[in-house]
Amino acid sequence: MVFGEDGISVTHLIHDRDTKFTKQFDGIFESDGLEVIKIPYRGPILNAHCERVVQTIKFEALDYFVVFGEDHLNHIVSEFVEYYNTLRPHQGLANVPLSGTVPEEQSSTVDPDEIVCRELLGGVLKHYEREAA
Repeated sequence: MVFGEDGISVTHLIHDRDTKFTKQFDGIFESDGLEVIKIPYRGPILNAHCERVVQTIKFEALDYFVVFGEDHLNHIVSEFVEYYNTLRPHQGLANVPLSGTVPEEQSSTVDPDEIVCRELLGGVLKHYEREAA
């Protein structure tokens, strides 16, 4: 429901078989046109991709903060997601950020005075790049 306000289309709701997810709970989402998928019993690695993303956010950002409420948590996570998608190099993509933007190839000699450090989340996340000409 919140994703729709942000222009993100949601088609599925995936959850485990915890008793808090009742038929009425599923019915609310099904009435909005979502397909509810329950993961099988004793399937701990079925959400491995989601768990890995949560673990990355926890280890690289949240472990460095004492969170003072939902707004603070949202700020930390949104800053990290912005960094993760636009600046952080991903080895599986030949060290290209998920956004796909690659800096122009420049000379192999680097002048240390040209390097600029961008700090996010108060210096927890750092990204080094050449100063714009």
